[in-house]
Amino acid sequence: MRLAHGGSPSMGKVNHKSISQGIPNLKSCDVLYIETCAKIGKMPQKPYSGKVMFRIDPETHRKAVIAAELNGKSLNQWAEEVLAKAVDRENNFAEARLSA
Repeated sequence: MRLAHGGSPSMGKVNHKSISQGIPNLKSCDVLYIETCAKIGKMPQKPYSGKVMFRIDPETHRKAVIAAELNGKSLNQWAEEVLAKAVDRENNFAEARLSA
């Protein structure tokens, strides 16, 4: 038996009652996060939509499309993976500099 969301019955059932019971906990997490940020003098991070629009050189665009196609991916999928790797690499480099 397959469920509408593609999972199996062993994943457990989700219903409106269980979701609504979790909402107050979610709200309390948000409040706790904001209070903690205020205590340490840090601005809370805003949520991001995941939509990014930027301009690149047309030749770079062409090469990126080819690279994506060669990897069997859409340009969006490929670009997301490349950006994620670059961000991880930069963050690791920054952490190494801070701990040195």
